[in-house]
Amino acid sequence: MPIFIEIIKKINFNQKFIFHIPTIENNRNLITNYLKKSKISNFIITTTESDKNFYIQNSILSVSKSGTITLDICKNKCPLIVVYKTSWLNYLLIKPFIKTKFGNIINVIAQKEIIPELIQNKCNSDDIYKKVKEFIDDELLRNEVVSQYSKILETIIVPDSLKKISNYIVE
Repeated sequence: MPIFIEIIKKINFNQKFIFHIPTIENNRNLITNYLKKSKISNFIITTTESDKNFYIQNSILSVSKSGTITLDICKNKCPLIVVYKTSWLNYLLIKPFIKTKFGNIINVIAQKEIIPELIQNKCNSDDIYKKVKEFIDDELLRNEVVSQYSKILETIIVPDSLKKISNYIVE
C-alpha cells in the first residue's frame, strides 16, 4: 500500500482521478482507513464481482499486482500495468526455480512483454508513476495494449481452456 499511496498522490498532483480498489469484504475497512490516514479521499472500494467489473470496464488504466485479477482486467478490456514486489529473501529463494522472464500469464503465453511489468526493484513509486503517466497521456498506447492482449486471450479462451493453460504451464 505505501507504494500505491505515493503513486496516487503523484497522479493527483495535477489531475483529479477517482481510484478504484477491488478487494474482499474483510479488507474493506483496513484499506479505507489506510487511505483516509493518507489523506486520500477520491477512491471507490468494491467487493462484488459486478461492481468490480463495472469500474474496471470504465477505467482508463489499471495498475495491479500479478495474479488472477489481471485476467479479470483483461476480460474487461482495460489497459493494464502489472506490478509485483516480494521480500528479497523470498525473491532469492524463488528466482532459481522460475523458468520464464515474465510474471503475467498473458506475457508468458505471448513469450514477450505485452503488458508492462514492473517487478522487484522496478516496483517503486517513481518507475510506476512514469509508466502510469505514459499510459494516461497516450490513448493509442492504451488501445494497443488492449488489442495485443485481446489477441492472446482469443487463443486461450476456447473449449478446454483450463486444460490447455495447465498443459502449457507444465511444459
